Amino acid sequence: MGFIVQGLKELERDYRKAAGAMGKAEARAVNRVGVTIIAAQSRGIADTVNLKVGTIKKELRTKRKATPAQTSIVFEVAGRGVPLKEFIGTTQTKKGVSVRVLKKGPRATLTAAFGSKKAGGNYFGRVAQGTKKYGSPHVGRLPIAKLYGPNVLSQFVKDAIQDLGKQAWESRLPIELEREANFALRNAGLL
Repeated sequence: MGFIVQGLKELERDYRKAAGAMGKAEARAVNRVGVTIIAAQSRGIADTVNLKVGTIKKELRTKRKATPAQTSIVFEVAGRGVPLKEFIGTTQTKKGVSVRVLKKGPRATLTAAFGSKKAGGNYFGRVAQGTKKYGSPHVGRLPIAKLYGPNVLSQFVKDAIQDLGKQAWESRLPIELEREANFALRNAGLL
């Protein structure tokens, strides 16, 4: 009794093609979920801090995207302070610069600060203590520096923001994996 086997080579080729496509699909799905996580966490931080979501998103970046060889994603949060001009409602008053950092927090007036439209609308102030390096301890002799508020990292590390990222991961990953897997199998000719 003999067997006639046809098409095994083509079947093997199709499955290898599908396996390669599925690795790429998984990486694409993880990267798409990463964008969703950044959006969700940015909105969560914007609910607390008096910043626009776009400003927060600039501080949260994807440091390493997923690839078929390594399907993990790494986020990076800038540790530097956010310029004072980015906080919503920051204004120049006769007494100094008035700013509210937290949405439910009090408004503070920085008396030794001033704004400059010529310098991109940034706010500046006298810094440090009077020392012999700058002459007398008189305030007018201290150096001037650009003023910054707190950094986004201080909010990002909070449990509530991390939970938003975890919820986005758990809810979106199955959806994105299914979408990308179907796309990959269709392109491989198996669907």
